[in-house]
Amino acid sequence: MPSTALDAMPPSFPSLLPADPSTLVLKYKHVTQKVRPVAATLPEEFCNIHHILVDPLLLLLPLPMHPPDFTPGKCLTQECLNALKLNANNFLWPEEVKLICHILILNKKALVWMEVERGRFSDEYFSPVKIPIIEHTLWVHKNLPIPPGILQDVIKLFHKKLAAGVYKYSDLLYCSRWFCVKKKSSALCFVHDLQPLHAITIYNLGVPPIADQVIKSMAVGNSLL
Repeated sequence: MPSTALDAMPPSFPSLLPADPSTLVLKYKHVTQKVRPVAATLPEEFCNIHHILVDPLLLLLPLPMHPPDFTPGKCLTQECLNALKLNANNFLWPEEVKLICHILILNKKALVWMEVERGRFSDEYFSPVKIPIIEHTLWVHKNLPIPPGILQDVIKLFHKKLAAGVYKYSDLLYCSRWFCVKKKSSALCFVHDLQPLHAITIYNLGVPPIADQVIKSMAVGNSLL
């Protein structure tokens, strides 16, 4: 393949290479260029500790045989309920839909509709996660320019991240690359190049389970009952 100016882009970022005059495809870095964490002994103070004060299963309330009708509230409004599309395919009976609504109301404090409402695990149950690293040299990487057409949208997204506590102001001597991609919904999403951090991080197997895998396993288990 003939070399182009796009070939000079950092390997951590996708580049657009024309497959034919009317098609563009994404080209990512090769698997051999994957940055892996450091294989070293994990210091004891970096181990994640969880405390189960009370078995959550013992606190579950019995479900009613005839659930009440849905009553909108501050945490679960009618608009939010409609957005969930609980019975989009008309697969559930009306009483089953009412039962789902009743369960959502009982757990309304765990529902999040905006990013600013997101929380974190309580320190009473899980110790704060610390990332162990090795000695290294600080890095300051030059970022790719932001396309003028999405500049204002990027600024708005930054403000939302700051308001939600995802981003914080910092004066540290680190600067990693980042860029924006569009989701299927056309919304912008930040992608951070954390390969430099990954390269100095000590490998830690004590990470929380992937939520999607846990939910999928529970769904498969229930379908077999």
